[in-house]
Amino acid sequence: MVGFREWLLGPTQEPDPVADVPDPQTKPPPDPAPSLVTCASCKFWCIDGRMFRDAHGNEFSAGECRRHAPQPQFARDGGDLTKRLGWPGTLSHEWCGEGSV
Repeated sequence: MVGFREWLLGPTQEPDPVADVPDPQTKPPPDPAPSLVTCASCKFWCIDGRMFRDAHGNEFSAGECRRHAPQPQFARDGGDLTKRLGWPGTLSHEWCGEGSV
């Protein structure tokens, strides 16, 4: 015997509670490998216009990493040790792992 609701709406299907459970044997697809962000492509890097050449003849731009606040730096000025605040100097091919495009 067909009830009024089934007669009016047609046969209904109850949701299968087991159908929505993921199969434990299937693994999600692996995340694509993150691309390496070098200083040259990082939004925190500020190029300063100097160029350097390595032993193989490759040229690299120099700049400053401005990801964090300036840090104390020590340098020899003649015979004296001087202290100043500044961003770390980096080359365009270097990377830190915190870079952002």
